[in-house]
Amino acid sequence: MAIINKVNVGGTNYDLVGSAFYGTCSTAAGTAAKTVAVDGSFTLYTGATVTVKFTTTNTAANPTLNVDRTGAKAIYYNGAAITDGYLKANKVYSFVYNGTQWDFIGDIDTDS
Repeated sequence: MAIINKVNVGGTNYDLVGSAFYGTCSTAAGTAAKTVAVDGSFTLYTGATVTVKFTTTNTAANPTLNVDRTGAKAIYYNGAAITDGYLKANKVYSFVYNGTQWDFIGDIDTDS
């Protein structure tokens, strides 16, 4: 079994260090400021990663993510802020913090 310790997002390589953090976001669909509390002692730093299950499909434009009260940061995918409908109910997504914003890891399925 291989251990993944690096990820490339938008052409930038990030070292994945520290623990894996997981939480559930139950923020209302139309609220742009998404919040999530994670288990463990989370610190926001460049390269921090978090995996989040969303309970509602996002309907707000330009949503942000605030992990453990570290401040709302924009969520980006392929160099642009994500739009409404990208974060689906009961789906799990991973993000890496690039020092400015949360970058979506992987591909977003925009099909319903």
